[in-house]
Amino acid sequence: MVLSHVVGERNQVMAREIVAKTAKRLASIPLFVTDGFRFYAGALLEQYGQWIEYPPTGKRGRPRKGRLVPNEELKYAQVIKNRHEGRLEEVIKKTVFGKDIETELISTSLIERLNLMHSRQIP
Repeated sequence: MVLSHVVGERNQVMAREIVAKTAKRLASIPLFVTDGFRFYAGALLEQYGQWIEYPPTGKRGRPRKGRLVPNEELKYAQVIKNRHEGRLEEVIKKTVFGKDIETELISTSLIERLNLMHSRQIP
């Protein structure tokens, strides 16, 4: 099932848009699995993150800045494929946010197949 799609260049704006569209259509936070595209982690953190403020310490110096941390329910993993001279050498499955993500669940093969099908249909 495709929840949302964006046509155009892969960039930070696209990553934010696809994550926001997907979040609108879901009642809960699913497991997200993507390729190693760097902007997805930031987009997911913006959508599902929580802002943490640190209380003043009373000590001298600049106070500690607040920061955006992932929601405890957010689970995000990447499948990074390393190639050398066009040949696949290594596949790395990396957990970015969340705990207890089963390795078998970390796969992008379904979306890769869908993308291949769509690319063959477009002249």
